[in-house]
Amino acid sequence: MTNTKDNKKIIIIFLLILLVLIAIIVFFIFKNKNEFSNNNFTNSVNEISSESLLKKTSFEDREISIKESLAKKFNVSFDQVSVFIGRESENHINGAFFIENFSDTESFSGYFFAVLEDTINVVWADKGTVDCSIITSYNFPTEMAPECF
Repeated sequence: MTNTKDNKKIIIIFLLILLVLIAIIVFFIFKNKNEFSNNNFTNSVNEISSESLLKKTSFEDREISIKESLAKKFNVSFDQVSVFIGRESENHINGAFFIENFSDTESFSGYFFAVLEDTINVVWADKGTVDCSIITSYNFPTEMAPECF
């Protein structure tokens, strides 16, 4: 009989510990979510000036413009280029790109940084170390290239 009581106590203690662990995990998930949403860097279109090219163009149009610039820069066809926009601010975009069959057999991937002026101007695109002199000269936000600040 005492064995059954001991087993019940162990189960209850185990369930309480499990419940506390779940509560801690949920707390940290919501805490991190709030920290991200309160971050100074934002993708919120509502906080961006109506004069910004970011508001005047669609996400797809910005992707196409960047793909065209990269295809021209690397002398490949538009269809070979894939673009993945990582972050956008009022005047800047950064992300990654992939060029299929860059040298007939090999593919090429890297990062790009673009400035939004009258048009979208890719100011740096390559793989490897980012040229921080370019990034800082165009006043990119720290969050887009923390290694440069």
